[in-house]
Amino acid sequence: MDGGIIAAAGDMVSNALSSVRDLSSNALLSNNDTTAMAFDAIGGTTSRALSASTDVANSAFNLNSSVTDSAFNVSNNAFAAMNAFNEKNMSAIEKINTESLMVTAGAADAALDVARNISQSDDMAASANMTQAVKWAALAAAVIGASMAFKRG
Repeated sequence: MDGGIIAAAGDMVSNALSSVRDLSSNALLSNNDTTAMAFDAIGGTTSRALSASTDVANSAFNLNSSVTDSAFNVSNNAFAAMNAFNEKNMSAIEKINTESLMVTAGAADAALDVARNISQSDDMAASANMTQAVKWAALAAAVIGASMAFKRG
């Protein structure tokens, strides 16, 4: 064999190996770039996902706070309305009780007049006072009945 052919063959093998080395190196560099881009994409996606998740959590918290505040406002308004209703009812009950006492006192006074007239043998006055006493007693019964019905609701 000729030395030139061997040298040429050696050069060809050397060039082929060099080309393989360059291709491998380029492939590795390309792979590294692709991997780096993939990690960047994953990092960016993860970051955006975490940010979106945080935004959703904050929105949910804000909504929950708003709903809770609204519920407390409704509850407070209900208590205020109930207190106003109770105060109004207590005022009405006190008024009915006062009227009941006045009517009862009137009935008792009329009954005393009847008793006084009877004891004085004044039949005419006793009859008039008895009519008045019956009226007072009927009024007292009506007011007391209304008071009891009102108190029961």
